[in-house]
Amino acid sequence: MPKTSAKPDEARVQQLEKERDELQRELGQLRRQVQEQEAALAVERQLVVDILAEVKGGVSEVVSRCEATAARPRAQIQGFTDDLDDEPTNVTKVEDGDNLAELPSQLSSWPEYSVWRVPWRRRLQTVCTLFCTWTTPLLLSFCFVLWVIYVREVWAITFVVVYVGWMFMFDDETPRNGRPWWLIRAMRNLPVIWKACAGYYPLQLVKTADLDPSNNFMFCLHPHGFFSLSHAINFATNGTNFMGIFPGVKCLMLTLRSQFKIPFHREYLLNLGVLEVSREALQNTLTRGPGWSVALVPGGAQEALDAKPGTMKLTLLKRKGFVKIALRNGSSLVPVLAFGENELYAPLEGIQSSPLIRAWRWFFKKFYGLASPAVMGRGVFSKTHPDPFMLPFRKPVTTVVGAPLAVPRLPEPTGKDIDYWHTQYLESLRALWERSAPVYAPGVKLEIV
Repeated sequence: MPKTSAKPDEARVQQLEKERDELQRELGQLRRQVQEQEAALAVERQLVVDILAEVKGGVSEVVSRCEATAARPRAQIQGFTDDLDDEPTNVTKVEDGDNLAELPSQLSSWPEYSVWRVPWRRRLQTVCTLFCTWTTPLLLSFCFVLWVIYVREVWAITFVVVYVGWMFMFDDETPRNGRPWWLIRAMRNLPVIWKACAGYYPLQLVKTADLDPSNNFMFCLHPHGFFSLSHAINFATNGTNFMGIFPGVKCLMLTLRSQFKIPFHREYLLNLGVLEVSREALQNTLTRGPGWSVALVPGGAQEALDAKPGTMKLTLLKRKGFVKIALRNGSSLVPVLAFGENELYAPLEGIQSSPLIRAWRWFFKKFYGLASPAVMGRGVFSKTHPDPFMLPFRKPVTTVVGAPLAVPRLPEPTGKDIDYWHTQYLESLRALWERSAPVYAPGVKLEIV
């Protein structure tokens, strides 16, 4: 009898495996949608409870007022008006010819501004997140208004000249050395604001291994996401209790040097312990003593442009500079994965493909190193209708900190040394993904380019 070929069987197996992967991905997306719906239902349920409590309190107050009014003499009741009548009430007059069946569909298209029905805790979270995400334009706008008001004052002109001269001539080394730790610690432990920012999404920081504070660490943050919002709260503030989870570890976060050219915004970053991402800043921090560590995003601006909900695309295969710095100082590499960072905004695919937007993005990336993805978030007053002050979506982000990868101290590492330990780091990152993804991102595939 003729021998049967195994190629059709192999093709069939590959097809079945592909179908299985597709089904797992769809199942993961369905699970994620169910979790989001459950979270939304929990929020609405709490909102209903709060409304009922307010209604109950209002009814009790009105009843007590009526009882007090009924007990007064009639002469004292003349001219009495209730302050409840001063509240505006929107009443729509319906004519005889109107079609009442069309009214619900017309009203449903209007924005639902439910800011007054939101608990105070959530209002505080929104305000704090608005401040954190719009720090630069808010500070610049405030400074511009002051300048317009006091432009003719001698003291204002003197202050601007002295500050700009001090910033560029005498304080140019601070972005590479940093502020004193006592000031950074005080800023990161400011009451209310950072906890409120972390509770907005909410954010969660998960530790998988202890870190010895006698060593130095390089936290490698993945993915960059659209704006690295969760990384900033986790590693540049104490909003998720980083100092309590990793006691003795003094972590400074790194960002682009261009951000330290913005007046007043640079002071905000420096006081939070943020440095410029440069070889000198890395070297200065990792050699300051035990516990001093850095947090950086190896993927950079390119990873921000590749961000998309439901994906995990990391730009790492050719990024080896951070491994070289770690080998020179003997600093352990710590892989960090933020599950949900890519879900905080919705990319505008049609706008991103336009020639004008691509030219704008190229200009910013070329001259400033900044990524400017075209995205859409939620509004300050409505979660369905964005406004000029766009906020990220309220979606949970879980950041998992992996076990440190100890590397030897090599003052002059060779190309082979860098390639070897870069490969070891990629394996450590993949192992962390395989352990954590089924729990926090089921159905999402890891892609390293």
